[in-house]
Amino acid sequence: GTGPIYDYGGEELVNSEVNIEPLSVSIVVFDPGLPEDPADYTSDTSWPELRRAESMHMAVTLKETMEKTANFGAVRITPDARSSSDLHVQARIEQSNGEDVSLKVTVSDSTGKKWINNKVYSTRINEYVFQEPRYRDEDGELTVDPYDVIYERIAVDIAKLKISGEKAAKVRTVTKLRFAQNMSREAFSDILKQRNGIYTLTGLPDDDDPMMKRIENIKYRDDMFIDSLQPYYESFSSDMSKPYSVWQQQAYVESRSAR
Repeated sequence: GTGPIYDYGGEELVNSEVNIEPLSVSIVVFDPGLPEDPADYTSDTSWPELRRAESMHMAVTLKETMEKTANFGAVRITPDARSSSDLHVQARIEQSNGEDVSLKVTVSDSTGKKWINNKVYSTRINEYVFQEPRYRDEDGELTVDPYDVIYERIAVDIAKLKISGEKAAKVRTVTKLRFAQNMSREAFSDILKQRNGIYTLTGLPDDDDPMMKRIENIKYRDDMFIDSLQPYYESFSSDMSKPYSVWQQQAYVESRSAR
């Protein structure tokens, strides 16, 4: 072959130039992209059980990819978009058949501003990744995920968002105040207004506000709870990574010959 179209190993990822302050990130378990009606499930290489497992596995892989860079605060997997964090990442699996993978991604901050809106990330896997000996361990198992290129592109794009300084401080404040409003709708309603899903700060909470202190304590415990879920997602993902890798390799061959 002519060598790699893409170098697995994350050089671009680690060296991506950014000036983002470490905001907390929630990655919602991906939408498996299945049709509403089970009768419409097609007989291609993905079936519903696989897609549902994949939607969690892909979210965990994206989390691990984002954590390789020092650009983010806590990165957590959440079951839905209600969690309280500064940035929310949502993705839908448009295609995944071993040869072609395509994800539709939206990234928004806690003010409701969309930084990446339904952007489609797609790639066709190069056979090279399956043939290159340095991507195998001594048992012949694949040591890289052929889809890595997609996760790295997404992570680099999010890292390049220029949310820093006052903008980042504002997002963090809105995250806390929205959390307070989840507890009590009236809380801080004088300084945080919401219209059509967009949150606007009209002032700042007082640093010594006892209610703010209480909210921060409750939010800390809430974050701890979400942290306690992470090992479950991660062990599910790591348990399926071997069979998933085998599926990717077999599906690659099938999809390619079908094409």
